[in-house]
Order: sequence, then structure tokens, then C-alpha cells
Amino acid sequence: VARLLSLLAQGHLGRRRGMESLVPAEDIQRANQAVAIAQAELRGARVTVDRAKLDLARTELRAPTDGYVTRLRLNKGDYAVAGQPNLALIDAHSFWITGYFEETKLRGIKPGAAAQIRLMGFDQVLPGRVASIGRGITDSNQQADAQGLPSVEPSFSWVRLAQRIPVRVEFDHVPHEVVLAAGMTGSIEVTPSAGTPMPQGRLISLLHRWM
Repeated sequence: VARLLSLLAQGHLGRRRGMESLVPAEDIQRANQAVAIAQAELRGARVTVDRAKLDLARTELRAPTDGYVTRLRLNKGDYAVAGQPNLALIDAHSFWITGYFEETKLRGIKPGAAAQIRLMGFDQVLPGRVASIGRGITDSNQQADAQGLPSVEPSFSWVRLAQRIPVRVEFDHVPHEVVLAAGMTGSIEVTPSAGTPMPQGRLISLLHRWM
């Protein structure tokens, strides 16, 4: 409709321009204004059509990767609100496990080292590789108070426990019968790198065996 009005206005203006000596200047000016209005309405109609096409395309969601849909809380006929998540997509190829190793045991752990993963709900031992080692953890003494100053604990324990550092381990292969879900619990055993000395002594060996 807007395009038809624009064409009619342009045709009317063309006829008026060929009759400058017979048509008053005010009529020509009104015809120019009508053409400008019709062209503006045409542009607005095109924008509306483009927006409708975009909204229609957004009604179909395509996953960017293979995965599993979880936390789907919508039913047929429900309205989706912009900026409010309604489902979660878990990448099927992004599973890893994080082990929290004591800092005294990090000397035997290197990126690329082989690891054995035992999930709590399965008997299989899954192979894996150390992907990365965390390079920082939170220091409670560095937390600032209301004035922006560090809040240092007044007492210091004589017995200092080893801090635990996160180590990310990725799976090499997962059997089909093993179902992975984010948040599962397991244990990790990392094979020390070649040439790394192991702790010696009966007491240390027993502690490693039971921990």
C-alpha cells in the first residue's frame, strides 16, 4: 500500500511539473510534500516488514553445538521474555573434572600427564589428561573491609594445612554406558611425570594410600 501511494504521488507530481505555467506553485509544493510523505511511509513499511521477518526467524532456535537441553520450563503457548533464560544447553563435548590437589603434591602434576578418573556412580576407570593447573586461589586476608583496608586475622595457627589447588582434567574417552552430568562427584589419580621424585618413607606411603 505504501509503495502504491508513493508511485501515485510521484505520477501526480510529474504531471504537475509539466504544467508549471498552468498549475499554481502552491499545488506543486503540496505535491512535493505528498511525495516526501509517501516515501517516508514506504521506508517505514519496509522497516516493519524487515522486523517481522527477523522476529519470525528468531522463533526457531538452533543449538550452536551438540548437547543436552536441561531446565526447560516452557510449555506450548507460553511467552518468552527477552533477557530471561528459559533453558540451559550443556555442550556434549565440554565435560571435564576438577580435582583439588594439595600444594605439596603439585610437583608430580604437569599439563599433559595421564590421569585415571573414577566416578562415584560407575565402576569403570576413565582415562584422562591434565589440561591445566590453577594459578591462584582466594586469600581470606586480602578481603577488604568497609574502608578498603585488608582484613588480616589477628591470630595465626601454628599448624598450617596445605592449600588445595584446582587441577582441570579432561576425559580421553567416555564409554556409551557412562552417563555424564555436570556436578557429579569422582576421584582423580594422576600419574607423575617421568623423572619426578616420589615421597619416600613408610609413614608418607601409608598416608598416600589412605587419602
